[in-house]
Amino acid sequence: MIFINQVTGALFADIVDVLKNLSDVNILITGHSVKTWKDVRLISAPPLNKVGSFKRIVSWSAYCFKTFWSCLLNARKQKQYLVFVTNPPMSIWIAPFFKWLYGCPYAVIIYDIYPDVLVASNVINKSSLIAFMWKKLNAFTLLRADLVITLNQGMSKRIQQQLPEKSNVEIYAIENWVDTEFIKPMKKAENPFVIEQGFEDKFLVSYAGSFGATHGVDIILECAEMLKGISNIHFLLVGGGTEEVKIKTVLLEKKLTNVTLLPFQPENKFRYVAAAPDVSLILIKSGIGSFIMPTSLLLIFSAVTRFLITKEIISLCASPFSFLVFIRPAEIFIFPWFFFSSLMLLENYFFIV
Repeated sequence: MIFINQVTGALFADIVDVLKNLSDVNILITGHSVKTWKDVRLISAPPLNKVGSFKRIVSWSAYCFKTFWSCLLNARKQKQYLVFVTNPPMSIWIAPFFKWLYGCPYAVIIYDIYPDVLVASNVINKSSLIAFMWKKLNAFTLLRADLVITLNQGMSKRIQQQLPEKSNVEIYAIENWVDTEFIKPMKKAENPFVIEQGFEDKFLVSYAGSFGATHGVDIILECAEMLKGISNIHFLLVGGGTEEVKIKTVLLEKKLTNVTLLPFQPENKFRYVAAAPDVSLILIKSGIGSFIMPTSLLLIFSAVTRFLITKEIISLCASPFSFLVFIRPAEIFIFPWFFFSSLMLLENYFFIV
């Protein structure tokens, strides 16, 4: 079995753990992996570069090139089963070729639906040739797949709508999961990340993830500017992506000393990063919820005890972004009311606005 995923995180590592038992020969082609296995051969490939669109595309292309040649050399043995992840999104287009050449069956695991994400983010035009060809290649690939897996029912329905009505493609939605014994709530005084960063006495508002066009992290900077006069409130941004340079520029120009910007943290630190904030934010651009699934969602669910979810908030800084907000119970009413101008904060409840 050959696993193809440019960034192998904890969730995909769990998938490899299970599926590797079905094959005598197992290969993982990846640019980064959180785990190594004695019975899985790792083939090193170009890692994902999230700094800027051009570098991201180059890293995607380089990974696909390496994947093609690696499969060409290894897939023929015992007609290896190929497990493709849409990371990068165009890597799956390789799969039909090896099914034709070697007779290899393949599965596609869809993390994000492209080019829909780019269209919804106004990166490319819906009627453009790029979008048209991308969808055609996706349909060609998925129609020949032995199995298609998405991360939620909404994504499954969206994929089904993009295929011919009489297609016999098996599409299954397998929700994300998390190890709740590893990721769990933690007191600030016992959190080494909080102590290391000096956040013990701060009311911490955090966003951890990609700084991309689909996330709208700039809305957090607007909020930070609004609240910079309140000394005990601090904002934490952890991650990287195409908007990182823009974020750094805004921080310098507006002198936002109440914002800490950190790169992606090592996997062994994420449990502490997730449990650190009083308010955890997940930003998703309005209208693309059925195209993507934030992998950090369940991690944050596990790291806090009570939470508030808001949907389609546009009143906050007049920005068309959806918010997922998680609030620690002890300080649920401490956060300034004008930050959530359209919300009611109700203790012990989970609700959607």
